[in-house]
Amino acid sequence: MNFFSLIFAGVFLFSLTLNALLIFRYLWVRDSRLRRFTILLTLSGSSILYLLLILEFGFSHFFLQSDNLDYTLASKGWRARYWYAINSLGYRDIEHPEAEFRGRTATLG
Repeated sequence: MNFFSLIFAGVFLFSLTLNALLIFRYLWVRDSRLRRFTILLTLSGSSILYLLLILEFGFSHFFLQSDNLDYTLASKGWRARYWYAINSLGYRDIEHPEAEFRGRTATLG
């Protein structure tokens, strides 16, 4: 989700909660167990939805994790933010001089 869709979802959720509270305040005035249960259910549901919206915002803007597939948007975002080549061979390592490797053989294992 991008930033504007999160803002739209928050405004939409706020308007739904406000409309429900106005209905409970002015239209459904007779006190009953069903009214109290519906009010508690509405407040609990809207609180949970607000919490999920805040978590979605936090994870979408402050947490990047690669899924190692290299074609999803999450992987592309992680690569753009964290992956960069440092040395001339494309490895994230310091540049080693060739003299350092003379006389060495490759060993496996």
